[in-house]
Amino acid sequence: RMKESGIDGLSRGDMLEGMLKGEEPLQFLPINKNVWERGGDLVKEWLIECWTLDGGEPWGGKPLTFLNPEGWFREGHGKGIYVWAPPPAAAAVAVEMFAEARLKRTEGTHIFVVPRLMTHMWRKQLGKDADLMFDIPVGSAMWPLSQHEPLIVAIIFPFSHKPRYRGPWLVREAGFAASAGRLLKQEFTSALEKRP
Repeated sequence: RMKESGIDGLSRGDMLEGMLKGEEPLQFLPINKNVWERGGDLVKEWLIECWTLDGGEPWGGKPLTFLNPEGWFREGHGKGIYVWAPPPAAAAVAVEMFAEARLKRTEGTHIFVVPRLMTHMWRKQLGKDADLMFDIPVGSAMWPLSQHEPLIVAIIFPFSHKPRYRGPWLVREAGFAASAGRLLKQEFTSALEKRP
């Protein structure tokens, strides 16, 4: 990112790269763009493919609902399976609306897909709520090196009931959620290592 924006060449007097030749500074730090605006539909197609069972039926019997910013306030508060893809600058608001939606409807499933920027404002809260959280590294098939930072994916499953337990039961408390996270990280890492 420093080379592309021209900051790296500044100390050597290179005035013909990036911002120094007159390009818009914010294009090198896209905190106002969500994953679809930055990387096209590759991540969306990957999510749909992952959420589809072998017979073509969506997992859980419901298709993914991709929320726009207006949907964070009403549509995402239902019982469906929602994909939240906020720009990093608005992720704190999206996480706050998600927390409200989760309290209203414990049956909903939520997936967050956010580039790893401005994480100090939202990642801790999202990590507390997420049943499964992993990074898609740059250089993978759906998130090229030109994106500069990894993509954070967090999955929040519905609350479920465990017999003779007084409170809501979270998938994150089960051992298989942690092993699934390790497996995903391992698969993405090995896929990058196998690339020519």
